[in-house]
Amino acid sequence: MTHAERILTREEIAENVWGNHFDTGTNYIDVYIAYLRKKIDKDFDEN
Repeated sequence: MTHAERILTREEIAENVWGNHFDTGTNYIDVYIAYLRKKIDKDFDEN
């Protein structure tokens, strides 16, 4: 990771993943971030 401490906006994530053709009115990013946070927390608790 080159910028591990950098916070990205939803728009920056969408543009980097899907390009300029992403509908920012959807909650895809929020849903997936919630999934990742849950997975990270679960993995952290197991160690």
